[in-house]
Amino acid sequence: MNTSLSRRAFLAQTVAGATLTTLPLRAETASLERPNILCFVSEDNCTDLGCYGCTQVSTPNLDRLAQRGILFDHCIGMPVCSVSRFSLLTGCQPMTHNAQHHRSTAVPFRLPQLYPETLRNAGYYTINTPKTDYNYPFPLKHLWSSAQKGGTTDWAKRPKGMPFVAIYNYAISHESHAFGRNRPQGVDPDKISLPPWQPDLPENRLAYARYLDSIQIVDRWVGEQLEKLRRSPEANNTIVLYYSDNGGHTFRTKRFLHMSGLHCSLIMYFPPKWRHLAPKGAVGGHYAAPVHFVDIPATILSLCGLKVPESMAGRSFAGQTQEIRKIAFSSRDRMDERYDMSRCAYDGRYLYVRHFRPDIPAVEDVNYALNAPGYRAMFDAFRDNRLTPEIRALFLEKKPEELYDTLYDDACMNNRIGDPALKAVSDSLRCALFDEQVLREDQGLVPENEPHRTDIKSLCRLAWIASERSMENAKILIGELTSPDADRRRWGAIGLAILGKQAATAQPALTRAFEKESCPVAKIEMAYAAIRVSPGTDHRRFVRYLVCQTLRGSLPAGNELTRLPPEELLPFVDRLRAGIREPPFKRQINIMESVARRLNVIAPKQL
Repeated sequence: MNTSLSRRAFLAQTVAGATLTTLPLRAETASLERPNILCFVSEDNCTDLGCYGCTQVSTPNLDRLAQRGILFDHCIGMPVCSVSRFSLLTGCQPMTHNAQHHRSTAVPFRLPQLYPETLRNAGYYTINTPKTDYNYPFPLKHLWSSAQKGGTTDWAKRPKGMPFVAIYNYAISHESHAFGRNRPQGVDPDKISLPPWQPDLPENRLAYARYLDSIQIVDRWVGEQLEKLRRSPEANNTIVLYYSDNGGHTFRTKRFLHMSGLHCSLIMYFPPKWRHLAPKGAVGGHYAAPVHFVDIPATILSLCGLKVPESMAGRSFAGQTQEIRKIAFSSRDRMDERYDMSRCAYDGRYLYVRHFRPDIPAVEDVNYALNAPGYRAMFDAFRDNRLTPEIRALFLEKKPEELYDTLYDDACMNNRIGDPALKAVSDSLRCALFDEQVLREDQGLVPENEPHRTDIKSLCRLAWIASERSMENAKILIGELTSPDADRRRWGAIGLAILGKQAATAQPALTRAFEKESCPVAKIEMAYAAIRVSPGTDHRRFVRYLVCQTLRGSLPAGNELTRLPPEELLPFVDRLRAGIREPPFKRQINIMESVARRLNVIAPKQL
């Protein structure tokens, strides 16, 4: 496959493939009795339902569904919507297919046939409404019958006799709901308990109350939809799923690789006719093994009696073929305009997190998130030194590794990495995560929009070394600056930047490598590293390069530029200020807003 295939060419190829594989149904296929699948999806909420033990909300409809069905105790997704929805559509790990970045601009690589198309070929009527947001503009009319001319989004109005798979999305609980300042009608902000990672600020109380209230509205919506199903002839032939698309939408939830950003509700109901397809691993109405969103497409295919492609990363946990997963994996990469790279492994109890850029704080000034008063209030509290040490740490550089025993610490407040009692656990999950990255050809290890790289194992090993923040690795990292492989040179520089002033002796090697470097993304990291390892010296040549690249539209350069101490930007205030409102910055992913915030700190009168 041509790894430099354009988005336009990819779409054309996808459409062509869909046309070729859409075959007329055989009479015997059309006459087979098969279950309907009805999915209800809410946005940006964790397991804050009564059936999951939350006492601050009233969710009678979802609680009743869970009581009659199966509640999944340990379902995780990706920590942001577009990347999660890519998983939910493809059954694949986004990092395999250049889709790990939120609002990706890359072309997906080597995808299997998408499951809605497989269902349509097998005679199913497929519906998805209204949200897609798959992190790529897939040709919807070849996936969803409802997207075709004359199609319907009402399963009750589909062509007579066709089984259906229908997905209904409800946006009331989306993050944007936290942007408002009106008090919610159903939850009193003054009477709620805040999660331990949120200090008791008025803005946090309001945001969290609005979040809880939105979940109650979701519950009423699901109840209305279930009542419609109950009154129809399809009630006894329809399997129901409810799930959210990622973690919650208040501070330190969405975008974070903690349970608050990963742990999602998942409930399934099987009418008596189809209970033989229910998960064999469920006990007492609960399914205790870990599940990931990549498993849902595989499970839907299995429920419908269809083969699961081997190229899917997902495993079917229900249906005619079932497999119990031992470990689920997730990732965090670019969130809007802000780059990062973290990976995690979760076995249903222990959550292991590996940060490949521990020099980057967990909390950054993401433009979209700053629309929320609570998010802005947290930055104010950080600047005013009004946060506890545990919460303040989120605004500082990260530790390379985290380990949480979620049985006792679901809030992920007590990092147990280094605890001798849990050494075997951390070692096991660490090895499993490395193997998963290699197996899935983790494209987060290479710059965005670079050609797909398959020889990933050696580069992955280097990234682990670079992110350890150990001076024992300094010699290795300096040696990588002269590698013939630009990706290895880049990771050598990143590793030295992570070491910071500990690696001051690397400054001459970084300067020489910077002068010779021809690859812009590697040179950007060399400039950033040269500044980080030698605080207090003249860095203007390196800062100038980052400024020039940022003004040319380089998002990696803009990220590293805004991570520098604000005083480093002082000689370039006028140049940066002039470029803030110029192309190519009139776009959604806009690092220049972050640049402007830095300039306002060092030169407020000029702005």
